[in-house]
Amino acid sequence: MLISFKYRFIFVANTKCASTSIEEYLQHSSDIAIRQQKKGKHWPADRIARKYQHILMEQSLSISDFFRFGVVRDPVEWIVSWFNYRSRSELSEHSEKSTHSISFNGFVNVLCSERETPAYAQFSTQARRFMSLDGKLSVSYLVPYPRISEDMDVIVRELRIPVKRSLKKIVRNVSPERMTVDEVSKSQRRRIEKAFERDKEIYELALNSDPGQLRLMLKDHRESIQYT
Repeated sequence: MLISFKYRFIFVANTKCASTSIEEYLQHSSDIAIRQQKKGKHWPADRIARKYQHILMEQSLSISDFFRFGVVRDPVEWIVSWFNYRSRSELSEHSEKSTHSISFNGFVNVLCSERETPAYAQFSTQARRFMSLDGKLSVSYLVPYPRISEDMDVIVRELRIPVKRSLKKIVRNVSPERMTVDEVSKSQRRRIEKAFERDKEIYELALNSDPGQLRLMLKDHRESIQYT
């Protein structure tokens, strides 16, 4: 999670969506950088707004003065990435968060079940990270995962954020490839999309957005900022 007062942006870090790479990319232009899970790296947008409201007020700012954005991913790809991540070698196969001894189908069964979720399948939905409890988007813009490089180039260019190198050259926290998206069956895909229906909705909303609108949005945002 990043907050910049000069460039007036808040980056809401989604899980399994290159957030570590983006944080490294933008951290030098940020006033607040929370990069540890236990300290709030992946907090939802509405919780960030509540937590830092007093700090923004001290700067005579409100949450609406910021360009708030994050990355959203196709829910099937996202679930595959979670499954792979929790089978990484750094995680003991005896850990309650490990999927070493779990098949992907078993993982999907647990996620789509209404029973108590074991530790290896516990994580917040993408929709919860970017939507308020009343079902409204809590961010200005959602970057679709396939357009990360293109949209991030637009964001840093339009907001005139100095960066030290291309985002494409920053690769961090990559999951092992125990399972690929191509191996997901049609039945598994349907079940995931049904269980993560809101995630699918916001992903498609992001994917179908007009990149030209992002440029216009950022142009208006930049013109409202008095750079020092």
